[in-house]
This record gives sequence, C-alpha cells and structure tokens, in this order.
Amino acid sequence: MLPMVFTMTDPKRMPLVVGIMRLKSSGAAASSWNLILAGTAISMIPMMIIYLIFNRYFVAGMTSGAVKG
Repeated sequence: MLPMVFTMTDPKRMPLVVGIMRLKSSGAAASSWNLILAGTAISMIPMMIIYLIFNRYFVAGMTSGAVKG
C-alpha cells in the first residue's frame, strides 16, 4: 500500500507490484488473471535467484545466532 501512495502521481516511478495491483483494479482487465499471475511470477524471479545464490549465507547467519553459550 505504501509504494502505491508514493507513486500515485508519477507512473514512471511505479514498481512492478503496484502496476500489477493497478491492473487488477482496472475495469477493462479485471478478468485478465493470466496477466496478473504472469506479472506476479516475473516479480518473484529476481528474489528467488538472489536466494539461490546466497542460500548458504542465509543459513549460516540463522544458525550462528541460534548457538547458546
């Protein structure tokens, strides 16, 4: 909700997720679930790639904080 509030006046600065939500709420494309799901999948790809690359660092950080003593 917060990115939508800040980018309402300037569509050039609108993030992909806000664009997907705008597509959902528009009257013409309200039934275009294929476009909404494609946009959601595209927006998830960069974070999944980053996680796959840095997976060992995430796990090491979580386990180092769990050590007692």
